[in-house]
Amino acid sequence: MTTEQKPWMNRTPYQVYFEALWSAPEGYALVPIEPTPDMFNAGQACGGYADRVYRAMLAAAPSHAETR
Repeated sequence: MTTEQKPWMNRTPYQVYFEALWSAPEGYALVPIEPTPDMFNAGQACGGYADRVYRAMLAAAPSHAETR
């Protein structure tokens, strides 16, 4: 048996929990609950169809790095 630990074994249960909590599955995005002004403007500018509004607002949503 080896004493070497895998990197994931060094994380605490809380770290694992919060990493899972704040990550999104592939194809999903974490976005603000309330649209930002840029998101709202993108939704207004795309013609008013719900699918276009949704895509435009998601495209205009700030990235996680921008919100830090």
